[in-house]
Order: sequence, then C-alpha cells, then structure tokens
Amino acid sequence: MFQRYFIRLKDKWEIETNQQLAVIFLVFALTGSSAMLTRKLFFQYIQLDLATIQVPYNYLLRIGVTLFFYKILLLIFGRIFGQFTFFWNFEKRIFGRFNPKKLISKLS
Repeated sequence: MFQRYFIRLKDKWEIETNQQLAVIFLVFALTGSSAMLTRKLFFQYIQLDLATIQVPYNYLLRIGVTLFFYKILLLIFGRIFGQFTFFWNFEKRIFGRFNPKKLISKLS
C-alpha cells in the first residue's frame, strides 16, 4: 500500500531515488519541528505573552509567524541536505497560492 503511494509521490515530485525521497521527508520533519521551536523562541525574545491577546488574533499571529519561519527554514534545511532546487520549486508552488496579487487577479 505505501509502496504505491511512494511511487506516486516520486512521479509527482519528479524524484528519481528512494534516498532522495527519504531526505525530503527528513527535511520536512526537521523544518516543522524547528519552525515551532523558533516561533516559541521568537515570542520569548520579543517578550510577547500570547495569553494577553484575544483568541482569533492569537491564532492568526501564531500561524503567520510559524509560516514565516517555516518558509525560511525549509530553504535552509533544503540547502543543507542538497535538495535546495526541489524545495525552492515547492515553495514557489505552495506559497505562491497565498500571493495577494494572484488572488486579486483571479477574483477580477
């Protein structure tokens, strides 16, 4: 079952080897964990207590800061593990959807 899933992922992402796929999974795991830790350290550094912020704004701030660090860390870890091109293209494709100019042009 998983084998077919991995084959489809390799085809979709244009990956040639299982080692490359394993490295990409490792980079995603490290980036997610590091982004959460970095967000926590960032809020401690600027001495912002999230408990004092109203709930919807609290969540928006957490998500925004986490995504900011995630994008940066994804490229850093991608570079370290030799997969920068893959993650650069991945970021352009995924985070390009959040581009306000593209969103406005689609709505017009």
